[in-house]
Amino acid sequence: MIDELDALCAAPAACASTALVTDSHFVDIGSGVGKLVVSIALLTPADSTGIEFVARRAAAADAGLSDAIAQGLVTHGEASRVHLLHADATEDGVLPVDTTHAFLPNLCFPGAPAEPNRLEGECIFSSRFSRFRS
Repeated sequence: MIDELDALCAAPAACASTALVTDSHFVDIGSGVGKLVVSIALLTPADSTGIEFVARRAAAADAGLSDAIAQGLVTHGEASRVHLLHADATEDGVLPVDTTHAFLPNLCFPGAPAEPNRLEGECIFSSRFSRFRS
């Protein structure tokens, strides 16, 4: 299971790390336990936000980040660029207004998402969040 999670996070993190700069703000919608969001903070100078609807996963993300800091795996500077939210990303005001990049995996949805995805480089961005289009 851990290998599968690492594989899921590796591709988007590697893709995003080539495009994210200091002024970038990466958002992972449906961030689960926060691995991708923390990976972005470790690999890039960008801010990263994880938005997770499921309370248990959001709590695990908070605990995981705290543990990583305590173990010295994530510095306080890197952690300061990680924002973890337990929220519904479809509600007004939840998505950060300065978002430059968004990742919306469709791994938990049966069939295709309601809105078509488009491929931009190697990262998938949902057309539902059209304000993030380049």
